[in-house]
Amino acid sequence: MNQGMVLSGLVTTVFGVIFLLTGFIPLGALILVGIAMFVIGIGAPPSEPVTPQDPTKKFCWYCMEEIDKDATTCPYCGIEQIEEGKKRG
Repeated sequence: MNQGMVLSGLVTTVFGVIFLLTGFIPLGALILVGIAMFVIGIGAPPSEPVTPQDPTKKFCWYCMEEIDKDATTCPYCGIEQIEEGKKRG
């Protein structure tokens, strides 16, 4: 089951119902699209996680560029990197 597609199908269906109830009749077709996405998502294989091509790299959590695993700041966007397992707050 592809959870992303199933969830997207549910959200699309809900929006289709909302559009239909508010008078935007043509956009009610989103109900059918959402149901199709939901059904296809149930049978689809799960998505594979995205990993960097170079095993010595990681993705910047903000801009998704490949950076060194030990980098504390992204050289592309300048955003401080959050260590895995730690939360900000």
